[in-house]
Amino acid sequence: MIIVGLTGGIATGKGVVNRTWASMPGVVVKDADLVVHQLYEAGSSLVAQLVEAFGESILHEDGSINRKALGTIVFNDETARQTLNELVHPAVYEAYAKLVDEVQAQGVEVFVIEAALTLDSNPDHSFYHVFVTTDVEESEQLKRLIKRDGLSEEEALRRIRSQLSREVRNERADYVIDTSGIVEDTEKRAYELLEKIKKEFA
Repeated sequence: MIIVGLTGGIATGKGVVNRTWASMPGVVVKDADLVVHQLYEAGSSLVAQLVEAFGESILHEDGSINRKALGTIVFNDETARQTLNELVHPAVYEAYAKLVDEVQAQGVEVFVIEAALTLDSNPDHSFYHVFVTTDVEESEQLKRLIKRDGLSEEEALRRIRSQLSREVRNERADYVIDTSGIVEDTEKRAYELLEKIKKEFA
């Protein structure tokens, strides 16, 4: 089974690629955000570790993690962000490993994990076989984000520039999908690329 890490900046077309691949036979796509969401539910061992590190102000009343409150703490504090990553990443990888066992037992050919931060550190090829990122010019990314989320240009630009630069992300990825043009163009490129990856690892 081939494990693909799919990433890309905000509003660069990950959703289009995700949906295209998920519609292909033998392919399962998992959103890493959903995995983290489950790990943040009340009573999990990760929640206990996070409360120990950041205090009970990060909890909702039901005992689950309040992501907004946690984000406020780590957004402007590099040390806090590193602590968060050191706690969350091992738990996420453990969850991924369980998912891999499950889908492998079902005879899945390609397992795709979509995660925004996959390439924020050096690529981990011990787990993933290949990394793919979506990419578009910043001017187009800005236009899409303003339209999608109703942000001001200043807010949208701040969100884009708070993420890893497209140059670094593209350099770290094994493949880059250009998502400029119409949606159908991106769907075609995504389909062709996954077929190429399957042949490469056959």
